[in-house]
Amino acid sequence: MKVFVATFYKNNYGSALQAYALQSVLKELNTISMVIEEPKNNCSRAKQILRDIYYLIKPEKYYGFIKKTKRLLEQRFELGKIGKINNFVKKNIAIINYDEYIKQIADEKVIALAGSDQIWSIINSPISSFYTFDYIKNKNVKKISYAASIGVSNLSENQIKYYSETLKQFKVISLREKCAYEILNGFFQKSEVRCDVDPTLLLDKSIWRNLCSEPQLSEPYIFVYMLRPDDSLIEMARILAKKNHCKIVYIGQFNRKYRNVKTIKNAGIEDFLSYIYNAEYIITNSFHGTVFSILFNKKFVSVRIKTTSSRVENLLKSLNIQYKLISDIAELDNAIIDYDISSVESKLNELRNNSINYLKREIKEEW
Repeated sequence: MKVFVATFYKNNYGSALQAYALQSVLKELNTISMVIEEPKNNCSRAKQILRDIYYLIKPEKYYGFIKKTKRLLEQRFELGKIGKINNFVKKNIAIINYDEYIKQIADEKVIALAGSDQIWSIINSPISSFYTFDYIKNKNVKKISYAASIGVSNLSENQIKYYSETLKQFKVISLREKCAYEILNGFFQKSEVRCDVDPTLLLDKSIWRNLCSEPQLSEPYIFVYMLRPDDSLIEMARILAKKNHCKIVYIGQFNRKYRNVKTIKNAGIEDFLSYIYNAEYIITNSFHGTVFSILFNKKFVSVRIKTTSSRVENLLKSLNIQYKLISDIAELDNAIIDYDISSVESKLNELRNNSINYLKREIKEEW
């Protein structure tokens, strides 16, 4: 059985790792799995410049003109890191050209799978038809999703109506966040709605350990990984570093420099995993930073931000360690209390098996 996956898979750690994990599981289930390359933009140079200008001035919920400009400037200095991430993708993920994919789904009996990651977010724009499969006319193509994220924890009535209309052609709507499931469940007459774990959680930690590079530092360190700049995470790291006689290592989307902090600008996938695996503590405001802290049984603290709090909160609640998510440095002492690793792994195995069984069912089931 062929399974064609529409997802994010380039340029950042989380996207590449979740795409790798889902494809690994689908291959283990004896499918021919390929991630679909988005159709290329063939617009003229002048038109592309206009699009870039529009991107900068277009208002977005979390990024204004100044933040966008800073981010674009930062990306110029991240080409080494992005190149390493995309080299990992080329080596480890099977990608199919869009035109070839269109030929294969024209009359074959296959599965089109959307997810994971925030492919169904409408924070800044409507969902791309690439991730809803509106263009597929072959009725022998089964349309399902896996742990797709809508990126928010609340929807208006109009937004719920939009989702119920846009996704109604899916046989199964699998969502990553429980809050999204609770919002949308009941609004689809013919589609099953369910909640599943992020693909990275489908793989055992031993698989991820084998991807890690050798330790990057010989001294003990606190690892800080930031999705959004937040100086309070560095202050938390300083407190832990002083207590535990550790160095501080920082990786983030913005390559900020902090006093007595080692900033890593060009870590690839293997180094990123290694920094988490070998750290004494992890302090992060990233969903996938939290995920790999859990997978590697690390001491960690997850710091709340608007764009990630719901997905991190859902995950930590499902594992009964929600106290690990904090909003303020005053909560640090409570958050660093050790958790029951065996209990977390037991709950994680239940969630993992439930999600893998869903994929098995859809692969085997006739339609």
